[in-house]
Amino acid sequence: MRTSWLGIFIAVVLVGMTAVADAQEPAIVVAAGTPPQRAVATALDAVCPHLAGATGPAADLRNRCTELVTQASNPALRGQVELALQQ
Repeated sequence: MRTSWLGIFIAVVLVGMTAVADAQEPAIVVAAGTPPQRAVATALDAVCPHLAGATGPAADLRNRCTELVTQASNPALRGQVELALQQ
């Protein structure tokens, strides 16, 4: 009987840890549906903050990053974010 209680305890702890990890991920990473989309989303999450004050083509990238991050926070637009991350 101890083994089954231990197994249940471990399962509850692991599920709780997964929920906490997901809650800490940026919305754009959460919106990514596939591993390649997740890689692009993670890269954008790292690069976008460094584009503040950018001009020219970098400003275009900054604007698109801002748009994607904002849309990823809206559950109704997450499908569009997934499509954008595929391109």
